[in-house]
Amino acid sequence: AVHTMAPEGIRPAVDSGVDSIEHGLFLSADDLPGLAARNAAWVPTILGAESIIGFLGAESSGGKLLAQGVENVREILPEAERLGATVLAGTDLAVPHGKVALEAIRLRDLGLSKAAALHAVTRAAYDYLGVAHDFAPGATADVVFVRDDPTENLETLLDPVVIVRSGRIVLG
Repeated sequence: AVHTMAPEGIRPAVDSGVDSIEHGLFLSADDLPGLAARNAAWVPTILGAESIIGFLGAESSGGKLLAQGVENVREILPEAERLGATVLAGTDLAVPHGKVALEAIRLRDLGLSKAAALHAVTRAAYDYLGVAHDFAPGATADVVFVRDDPTENLETLLDPVVIVRSGRIVLG
């Protein structure tokens, strides 16, 4: 795994064959086919980058650089989806525990389809790691119940009604 928000960190990471890139604000369209072909994961952590922009100030050199990175993500997210690249929703401490849906919503706002944003915050990590996540006898019960259909209304994920984790109700 490589964590990089800097433009210079992307090409060496991609060329080395990493399994995942966290942040990766400066991935290029040229990087995406290789990532998709080897099922590497990309975790953009947009809210984290935007949080740092707020901390540094939008007019600071770092704020401007990260804003360019966020704009780059907007440009390449649709291509990442088209190629079948694994995009995961992650928060990197910028979002309170249990609110990763905010990142999925932001990914959607930046060009990922609703379906891909929902996948990024639900089953994508299981798929990426090769972990079964079907409802089956004897399987660990992990499920979140929401009021509306999240394929139609992604924001419904922000207000879960019931959460079951490892077979135990933790909310509801």
